[in-house]
Amino acid sequence: SSPNLLFTNLVLSVLVSFFSFLSTYVLVLSLGFYVPFWILVIVITSTLLSNFIPVNGIAGIGTIEAIWVAVLSYFGYNFESAVILSFSTHILQLLLTSIIGFIGFIQIRKFIA
Repeated sequence: SSPNLLFTNLVLSVLVSFFSFLSTYVLVLSLGFYVPFWILVIVITSTLLSNFIPVNGIAGIGTIEAIWVAVLSYFGYNFESAVILSFSTHILQLLLTSIIGFIGFIQIRKFIA
């Protein structure tokens, strides 16, 4: 029924968002930076809003980093660390997503052929 479907989609959306935030948090920690989880939630939410900016770089490079730097600077992180952290996380996320996508592409081709 429609209410059950809506509730299921709501729960799944919240879980996907939570694990997205959590994976970014683990990535940031693995890069040797400490940013509290709640600040990363604000940073990631702010980057999602960057989709409304009419000018965006390829794969969001530049726009997303600018938002990371702005938000982290607001919370007192120095400029250099914010730039390094933003580019590192974005590049690693793009790389990991590409690798997982490529593996998925290969797996789908096995089932199609």
